[in-house]
Amino acid sequence: MKRNLKILGLSFLAVFAFTALSAASASASQPEFQTESGEFPVEFSGTGGAGKLETVGGRVVNCTGNSNSGGSINSSTTTAGSTVKFTGCTAFGLNCTSAGQTAGTIVTKTTVNGTLVYGQHAGGQVASVLLTPAEGTVFAEFNCGAPPFFGSKLTVRGSVLGSITPVNAAFSTTSTLSFTQTGGVQESGTTYYAPSGCAETTATLETKGEGVPSFGYEQSANEGSTGLTSKEGIKVVAGTECT
Repeated sequence: MKRNLKILGLSFLAVFAFTALSAASASASQPEFQTESGEFPVEFSGTGGAGKLETVGGRVVNCTGNSNSGGSINSSTTTAGSTVKFTGCTAFGLNCTSAGQTAGTIVTKTTVNGTLVYGQHAGGQVASVLLTPAEGTVFAEFNCGAPPFFGSKLTVRGSVLGSITPVNAAFSTTSTLSFTQTGGVQESGTTYYAPSGCAETTATLETKGEGVPSFGYEQSANEGSTGLTSKEGIKVVAGTECT
């Protein structure tokens, strides 16, 4: 009888361990990039129309266009090497310009890295790309006008989450990365789930101004979209939602 109970107990533990392992595997099944050739890296570029950066304090930088160059999809979950440029940018009635650029042009301070994750959006978990600076925490620095007395130097730091489409479609050389926001809060997602173990984390942009106006770091959000074109067909395959 004791032997039977021992066997029963071991069987129960084995079933419990298998169930726990299955649940962990399911929760960690994130979306991934697949390439038509089955190989990485795959280069991509992008262009987009009007967009804006807005803070919860009501500071708004409007731009008429954006572009993305030098990027590559390096693995099933990561991108790297992108330089993002915004054109036709103004704030406070003044042109906003990064150092060394023509008036109204903002360029990211370093290249930008991306991680394919599940982001928590209004409609549930959505395949998303988490963008972060390749070095440090600052995305961009630019002058709007001629600070400190006539205009402000703006610094944008942190991370931002955008949704990527299409998902579970045929291989294609085109896709779209989209950002939506209201009042400086990112509607296209602020909460995401880390690829390893689905740990819940928050993506946050912040902007500060030095000059006129002058303000400390305020929560910020990006609005707009970029049409991406890759050198070969890719697709985003959805995994299992994090729980």
